[in-house]
Amino acid sequence: MTIFAGYMAVVAFSCIFVSYIRILRFYMRFTFFRHIYLIPLCLAAFVTIHGCFFVREKPQAESAVLTLSPIPEISMSDELARTPEGDMIALLPDNWRLIDVEGKASSDVFAVAVNPDYTLAAIFSRLRTVDRNDSLLARDGALTLARLGMARRERKTAGMARQTGKVSSITVGTRNFGSYQFTPDGVLQTQVAVFTSSLGQHYEFALTPVVATGKPLPDTDDIQRTFRSILATIQF
Repeated sequence: MTIFAGYMAVVAFSCIFVSYIRILRFYMRFTFFRHIYLIPLCLAAFVTIHGCFFVREKPQAESAVLTLSPIPEISMSDELARTPEGDMIALLPDNWRLIDVEGKASSDVFAVAVNPDYTLAAIFSRLRTVDRNDSLLARDGALTLARLGMARRERKTAGMARQTGKVSSITVGTRNFGSYQFTPDGVLQTQVAVFTSSLGQHYEFALTPVVATGKPLPDTDDIQRTFRSILATIQF
């Protein structure tokens, strides 16, 4: 119920309450001692009902608004990650390569690329389960898509994935993204950007460290530059 509707309901109830008190006072002239106890009961009922009118929505996590340059910060190759429909493409950094994950990853994943040391992976996937929230997306756009994406990840990992930091709205040129960061183990940090293509499809780009090789991981600044550079080349 909106605040306005709640206010109107309070006004209506107040009018009824005043009328009731007037009738009660008239009646109490004849039966005062038997009915005086009704007044505190009426006041208690008013306070209870008044409190029910103002139902507050669950507060959203804090968000940030960022504007990034559309020019990559690192050298990019001509290698493309793209959707089968062709409604989203992204350039990969120099010397990165696409790997075949068919049958080895979720059907929502359509492209995975890794750096030469296999210590950093860019994962591109489709967000299918947020379609039922189109009314929310129409209201808050990229920020809501980011929140829905994180909630989806929490469900899929049984709560092991935990958001770190704020949800962000990122503008790169004329393109808008939602973004968040999460950790699967309390140590490694994965950067995520979400967006909606011109065909109305929802997509996710995640940049995540890979520890399987045992090699040293890129430092945080390098990971951030790589994330921003790939993001700058995403077209949809």
